[in-house]
Amino acid sequence: MWRKWLLRGIMVVLVLAGASALWAPRPAVVRAGGDSVGTDNSGVVYNGQAQDFYFDSTTNTLQHAWYAGGWHTETLDGPGASGGNGRTSVNVGKYNSAVVFDGQLQDFYQDTTNNVLRHAVWTGNGWFFESLDGSGVGGGNGRNSDNTAYYNTAVIYNGQVQDYFYDKTGGLLRHAVWGGSAWFFESLDGNGVSGGNGRTSDNVGYYASAVLYNSVVQVFYWDASGLLRHAVWGGGEWFFESLDGNGVSGGNGRTADNVGSYNSAVVYNGQLQDFSWDMTVGVLRHAVWDGSGWFFESLDGATTVSGGNGRTADNVGPGSSAVVYNGQLQDFYYDDNPGGLLRHAVWNGGNWFFESLDGNGVSGGNGRTSDNVGSWDSALLYNGQVQDFYADGTGVLRHTVWNGSTWLFETPAQ
Repeated sequence: MWRKWLLRGIMVVLVLAGASALWAPRPAVVRAGGDSVGTDNSGVVYNGQAQDFYFDSTTNTLQHAWYAGGWHTETLDGPGASGGNGRTSVNVGKYNSAVVFDGQLQDFYQDTTNNVLRHAVWTGNGWFFESLDGSGVGGGNGRNSDNTAYYNTAVIYNGQVQDYFYDKTGGLLRHAVWGGSAWFFESLDGNGVSGGNGRTSDNVGYYASAVLYNSVVQVFYWDASGLLRHAVWGGGEWFFESLDGNGVSGGNGRTADNVGSYNSAVVYNGQLQDFSWDMTVGVLRHAVWDGSGWFFESLDGATTVSGGNGRTADNVGPGSSAVVYNGQLQDFYYDDNPGGLLRHAVWNGGNWFFESLDGNGVSGGNGRTSDNVGSWDSALLYNGQVQDFYADGTGVLRHTVWNGSTWLFETPAQ
């Protein structure tokens, strides 16, 4: 059974290293019929190749792109996907979260017809697929029949593949764990979840981002009442807290705004950090745990954020994807005014600097477009270069690379 390969090795979380191919201008891969693609990105480095999982909204399928001397694409799962091995003919492919574990490429995503959690694994010889949780999925072990599998975020912890996701029916943060021979499931936080330790009865679990810090799992997610939530596995039990938003005390830069969506967590300089969106005023938020307390700041957007260094007064912040590159903390995110831009923030150790990389009005050539771009970011490191996959509103997948001296842009799939 293919599952026997799933449980050894380590995973790269958020900051990924890869090797082999050098950047060169490459033509777009044009899909027959001109499908609308490029949302729900999850990029990863596997087998020395940059890879991305994304959604085709024309055919409602899970798509896979990888670079091996040129860009290649395939339809993995959904209507028209051939090959068996657990594939389905229903609509699939949203809310991707890809990981590499024990030499195998894996992706968690949603069956959008039945709102079921799906799982794809490349064993080195073929793709295998299964439905893990949600309506009609048998097997017990904590499964439920809710509409689920929104906003997946996968990690490897304690030698186990894990995924965290949103249960829309119950308003819950859900957790899936591969125990070596079977999957196990639990509801961690939200209405009706017992256990105390800071749990809430609010509608929670949107926009989750998981990371390992101090050798334990940490999950950041949104509480629909407008709060940034934080879950920590203490080794024997879960602990929960509301970090930022209306009614959260503690000062240190906290706000009463509706905050905590579109999270991207990362560890930098030995500190746990999270980027998120303040939807009340449209700014990029930043949270830092310095070892003794939480500190918060508004980085970019709105007229209330000062500091210059390339900042904008636009509505910015959705779609964050953070990485550490060249000793610097970086975040890619969306600017929805004017026209849709890909934004980039860099902390150089002393100051924040900001720039618009791609989209309407951005100069510099090198493959840039005037389209509405920059949402659904997924950043990674590959071949010693920081890279980002993101969506173009015209229905194409975009890709940018910093080659050490300049930004280069291309369309791998359209």
